[in-house]
Amino acid sequence: MPGFIIHLAEARRIVDVMKTEYGEDGLYELYERFALGCILPDITDDKEKTHFRPEWQKNLITKYPDIDLVLKAYEGKQLTPEDMGIITHLRMDQLYVERLWPEYFTFRDTSGRETKVWDDISYVDMKSGGRVPLNTFFSEEYFYGDYDVLNPSIIKNVQPEIPKGDIYVSDYIHIPGYDKVTGAMIDEALAAYCFNCTDMDRDTRVFSYEVIMEFIDYCVRDMIEIIKKLKDK
Repeated sequence: MPGFIIHLAEARRIVDVMKTEYGEDGLYELYERFALGCILPDITDDKEKTHFRPEWQKNLITKYPDIDLVLKAYEGKQLTPEDMGIITHLRMDQLYVERLWPEYFTFRDTSGRETKVWDDISYVDMKSGGRVPLNTFFSEEYFYGDYDVLNPSIIKNVQPEIPKGDIYVSDYIHIPGYDKVTGAMIDEALAAYCFNCTDMDRDTRVFSYEVIMEFIDYCVRDMIEIIKKLKDK
């Protein structure tokens, strides 16, 4: 799924666009709380619970939130900036798997047939050319290492807010799954991924910087429409 910095970049862009283009500064004034919500689903270990993944995805590599279930559960309810951030995170995760992945790679079994079942996958077929063993693909050499390459440029150009754990208040969150989260957990997770970003001397191997920024902007526009609908309920 997208790393913390990508989620936080979306949060930054959402509040900026809503203020400059729609004249709405509610989330802008509570930006740090909204940004905190945008990373909360990845703070916990129980991601099946916090990510609203349906049971039928259990054996698939393409796990993503059922955003329709989330929106149906919370439409018409008073949502806090943290709640809105959580929904924003889940929607980006869904679009990442459903929209972005298929444009750049496909999972295949030993016979070359496309499959999304974890145990059946042999390699990743890159649309740009080449086959990558599954274990190599999901490693620092490829997929996860790309975050380290991308993060410094995203931070420099988007300047996302890095929320601090001391603003976390469990009573502000109405979406279940966060009762065991602490401020210390938040600070520890973000310190590991957000404060040690240095320029990497290599190119990305899966998604380029331009691709990720286009994806972020797509998610921003998509989520703003969802936020507007939630506020109108």
